[in-house]
Amino acid sequence: MPEPSKIPAAWAWDGDINTIPDLDPGNGLASWDRGYPIETQTPIAAGGTPPRRQDMNGALNAITNAQLWYQQGGLWEYDAYTNYEIGNHVLQNGSLYYCIQANGPNSTVKSPSADTAEAYWKPIIYSNGRHPDPDHLLAPAVLQVLQAVYPVGSIYCSYGSTSPATLFGFGSWTKIEGRFLLGANATYGLGSTGGAATVTLTVNQIPAHNHSASTASAGSHTHTASTASAGAHTHTVSGTAASNGNHSHTITVNSGGEHSHTASSNSTGAHTHTASSNSTGAHTHTRGTMEITGTFRATDQGTAITVTGAFTGQNIGSGDTGSQGGEHREYTFTASRSWSGATSSAGAHSHTITVDSAGAHSHTITVNKGGAHAHTASSSTTGAHTHSVSGTAASAGAHTHTMTVNSAGAHTHSVSVGNTGGSQAHTNIPPYLAVNIWRRTA
Repeated sequence: MPEPSKIPAAWAWDGDINTIPDLDPGNGLASWDRGYPIETQTPIAAGGTPPRRQDMNGALNAITNAQLWYQQGGLWEYDAYTNYEIGNHVLQNGSLYYCIQANGPNSTVKSPSADTAEAYWKPIIYSNGRHPDPDHLLAPAVLQVLQAVYPVGSIYCSYGSTSPATLFGFGSWTKIEGRFLLGANATYGLGSTGGAATVTLTVNQIPAHNHSASTASAGSHTHTASTASAGAHTHTVSGTAASNGNHSHTITVNSGGEHSHTASSNSTGAHTHTASSNSTGAHTHTRGTMEITGTFRATDQGTAITVTGAFTGQNIGSGDTGSQGGEHREYTFTASRSWSGATSSAGAHSHTITVDSAGAHSHTITVNKGGAHAHTASSSTTGAHTHSVSGTAASAGAHTHTMTVNSAGAHTHSVSVGNTGGSQAHTNIPPYLAVNIWRRTA
């Protein structure tokens, strides 16, 4: 549309006017809340009041004065009773502010010079003529476009670290850190969060798999394996079984009917045998005869008599006893000093005899046994030897066999490898490029 004509002056600037009040004063006068009241169109005969010329001039004067002020480039001073919209300009204490978010008594009263006013007002020029940001002064039209591009709930991304609130000069913005953006759907509701930077897999999350391994073995060697056998079965054995070193065999020998056993007892080195000889009933022991002998031998008077055999002699003193005087000697007869023969014994009694045997020798013993009986004997064998075996060995129930397998030269084995791991968490995010992200919240 073409530019409208400018008004030359305010209406009735030189006429009689009434100042229009905010609220209806009554008596048929005009007010800003009711305009001309209903009684001004009621016939006078019916009690009505005609409109007043001064009210009309007053209303038009106020309107054209505001239009003339704005036509001349004037701006209004901020007040807390006016509702401001985005794009409005106000003055406060000589500084010019631009509204970037609606405020006022119908929403939030926010003075442009308040410390928390940056989300509602952007300073354009201060009272001293200095711009708040000489390098960044957006034109109101540009700000209106940005307001439309970034409404509440918008996301802003940048390599820069400057908040959009500072960059654009409007809105409240919350920085999003350490999060990827995901399009909302029925599964992921708008505004929901989740996910993890790292994750540790569970057993159920690992795909089913197996491992093949090859183990190399150089040179001849053996393998010990266990083979399980279930159920009763038999084993046929024959050949020679070797036994190395000292070991023993336990043998059970069954004997039926009366028979005898001949055993040889080997004894090495000097030793003794203790035996008990029983004697039942009266009997005698023949000892032969006992012969006791002895002699007295003397020469001249006063010479000691020499004795032998069962006689002994000793000096017992001296004196004048006897016809010759001199020393006295005493002679004693003791039959036990020398004898030989046998004794006699009546009634049952026993004799204990100790037999000494010097050097290696053997004893042969014959044992007679009557009736069926069994003997358990242990046969000890020293040094390496072999046993010849043949026949069938029965095995009942499940059991195992241990066998040795010989393998010559290098070869491979297929083995089943048990899985191990450290259960460490691993990174769960794709390749990324980190940027600054903000979300407008107001």
